Amino acid sequence: MSTLPPPLPSSSEPANKYKTFARTSWLTLVISFAVNGVLIAGGPQYQSAFSRNIVAVLVCALFLIGVISGIAAFFGIRRHGRKKILWPALIGVSIWLLLPALAAPAFLKARRLALQKRAAFLPVRHTPGSIRVNDAELGFSFEVPEGYKSSFKPPQGFRHAYVKSGGAAGNDVLGVKPLGGKLPHARLKAENLPLNNSAKLIPLSWRGLDINASQVLETLSTGNYLTFNAQIPLRTQAIQLMLVGPAQREQQLRKTMEQVLASLDGETNW
Repeated sequence: MSTLPPPLPSSSEPANKYKTFARTSWLTLVISFAVNGVLIAGGPQYQSAFSRNIVAVLVCALFLIGVISGIAAFFGIRRHGRKKILWPALIGVSIWLLLPALAAPAFLKARRLALQKRAAFLPVRHTPGSIRVNDAELGFSFEVPEGYKSSFKPPQGFRHAYVKSGGAAGNDVLGVKPLGGKLPHARLKAENLPLNNSAKLIPLSWRGLDINASQVLETLSTGNYLTFNAQIPLRTQAIQLMLVGPAQREQQLRKTMEQVLASLDGETNW
């Protein structure tokens, strides 16, 4: 017969997986808010489409973990009581289920506006004799009017450039330049133009969408030249169409710019 005394009961509370489930349910909320806070505080350089997609996947995973953990915790109340189980699990599950309900109206409104915007776009217009150019990297395509040739290397900063011989009067040049980022949905003002008395804002539209455009008259040793600039708010990266030619062909230059704009296809961030 053993003379050893029986072991004393442990004063520490045994591990309770249901309390862990309950704690996990609301901790996932804290992590989710922290991740979104870091993304917002990081500025535009951390708010790329890739970053937003990563955060979206992470938040969806946290949502599933939080809701499932909270529901699992409820099954332990009958055996272990409500203490440290009921309220953490209830808070976690309730807020996780409430967030999608609060976001749903804004999501539906954004989707409705996007559909309306897409429906408002005029169809892409094709002009016989034109050649379509596709830029898969920036996500757009456009037609080069008849007579324009890609016969020279694009100037620095330009992605595409074409020239049309105009004889003694001078050539017409069509160029496409990436702007390095997305355009804010705001109207260009006269004070935003270069300090040039000959520069002025003009009304132009891209398949029914009013865009920022300008016209500049310049005097060179070979004569007077007119430049049309139109900024296209593409979803991936904004671009600027530039068309320059002799000033005496102003009407033809404007018609050519409108023709290119009518042929340009791509998604907009506006």
